[in-house]
Amino acid sequence: MDRSGRFLFIGFLIPDDQIERTFEGEIHPQVSALHFQRRFLKALESAGASIEAVTTPPVAAFPRNRRWWIRGTDYRLPGLQVRARQISGPNLPLVRLPVRLVQILLYGMSKLRAPCEGILVYSVHSPMVAASVFLKWLRSVPVFVVIPDRPTFMGGPSNALKRFLKRIDEGLVRRMLASTDGAFPVTEGTG
Repeated sequence: MDRSGRFLFIGFLIPDDQIERTFEGEIHPQVSALHFQRRFLKALESAGASIEAVTTPPVAAFPRNRRWWIRGTDYRLPGLQVRARQISGPNLPLVRLPVRLVQILLYGMSKLRAPCEGILVYSVHSPMVAASVFLKWLRSVPVFVVIPDRPTFMGGPSNALKRFLKRIDEGLVRRMLASTDGAFPVTEGTG
């Protein structure tokens, strides 16, 4: 890798000083996702990459998580040079997805004014993948998605409407993934 390689990372991270408060009351806190992403970013940095990130916490929507609003902040991860921006917005069902899409798109457009080797997306979260595909079209930057597991394996919807919406979401994500430049399944059965 070129020592000056610059990447935009889109994923689920949070500042260290907010981890305990963010996961308070979560039934399934996504701590392993935080660890995996940090190790992934550390590996990229040790290979010479410069990384800027736009992130959102890996939490359930209100009321399953106590926070109905996610506070935006600029931060750095300890032990890394990554400059990150946590987007802000309502953590409400249905509302949070379009808000995430718009905020990731706007932040990404501002960060992609300078030359960039590519966009790295952690997970197949619809707003993240959609924003990265739009950014690819707008800024001609390649997009690569790390797929830790399929959305259907992430706790699964509990009622018929949620299962129906999840099937639609999975179809849309598959189509969006076809517009990326590469996908890297991490676990068996996601390829």
